[in-house]
Amino acid sequence: MKAALLRALAAQPRVLLMDKSLTGIDAVLRDEIARGLFANAATARTTVFIASRDIVEIELVLSDVTILTAGRVTVAGFLD
Repeated sequence: MKAALLRALAAQPRVLLMDKSLTGIDAVLRDEIARGLFANAATARTTVFIASRDIVEIELVLSDVTILTAGRVTVAGFLD
């Protein structure tokens, strides 16, 4: 998992799509990976889209959020 994320970032993409990429990882390791990943993404100015049902994961790393329900935007804005 870590290696795949690092490979993706090494290519310096402008956009990174993550579909439940941190699901199934223990909480401590998930937090470490998420913080490192998004710190690197911010430095590289990479936009990251995450598909996740884990609100804790989302709150850890994102500055703003858009929630889709049945394909429609139901919430959009900054996390406070």
